[in-house]
Amino acid sequence: MKLAIYDKKGNKIAGSNDMPETLDGELSVKPLPFYADGVLYSRLEEELFSAACMDAETARRIMRNETDGKGMTREGFLFALLNGRLSADEAITLGARLRVPFEARRLVAAIIFAGEAEFEDTGLLKEIFNEVNADVIQLGHMRYAAVCESLDGQEDFYDTCMALRDTFLSEMNVDAFIGIAQPCETASSLFEAYSQAASCAELGASFSHYGGVFNYNRMFPEILLKGVPREYISRFASSAAKISGASDEETTALLDELFRQNLNISKTAKELFMHRNTLIYRLDKLKRVTGLDVSCFDDAVILRLLLAMSRLGEK
Repeated sequence: MKLAIYDKKGNKIAGSNDMPETLDGELSVKPLPFYADGVLYSRLEEELFSAACMDAETARRIMRNETDGKGMTREGFLFALLNGRLSADEAITLGARLRVPFEARRLVAAIIFAGEAEFEDTGLLKEIFNEVNADVIQLGHMRYAAVCESLDGQEDFYDTCMALRDTFLSEMNVDAFIGIAQPCETASSLFEAYSQAASCAELGASFSHYGGVFNYNRMFPEILLKGVPREYISRFASSAAKISGASDEETTALLDELFRQNLNISKTAKELFMHRNTLIYRLDKLKRVTGLDVSCFDDAVILRLLLAMSRLGEK
């Protein structure tokens, strides 16, 4: 994302290297915000201005939003936070003007639409997230963030992300990879939270042919192993291969649901519309092939890590 901050005379103070060092004319005398040549200009403070490269649709949507009277909009503020462009002091000052609290528990999702997906109207996207009072911010081509201020709405937020994916798939034949970060506590930590969420979505896209919702806590083994040198992981290749050999797509889905249900056999069988005895039979079969018993905590941990290794090995 190309973004820079300028003083009132148009001199760049900070920002992307490929943004111009100076702008033509004083920004302080221009009606703000305004959009020209692919750049949205906004007022941050009395003598501080931002210039951000974006498409016309995103700029129009930001300009239509309620402003704080000095050019900065709520959407523009969240856009800058999600891109890591504001310090904590700036987040406190601007947030106070826009009535966006600095200290608040927030949930963040990164939404990446799959393949060559194209659609113009983002109304459906916002309508779905309105159910949990979440802001939807466009960060790039077919890439969005949803930010929800919530104290105890993690399950509702996850369900909303699932509903989003199902709705777009059924109504528009567009699939999505959605990552959910750990909750963050301050406005200035939104950048880190979005980075977490985007990592989940991108990693999910790397080993899944289908979209889905990927929670950071659930994806932690894959995220952890992604940073481990390949030569070290290769020492466990034979064990991971056993998982791949014993796990067709259906078995992998079974294991995913089992771990999602905290190894509860009955709940897993119910979610998969499977008889409990059938599930036990398949787990016994997996045990014979791998030597790992999911009813044993240590074996379950190893199985989860090997499953992550086998996925990363398929990339």
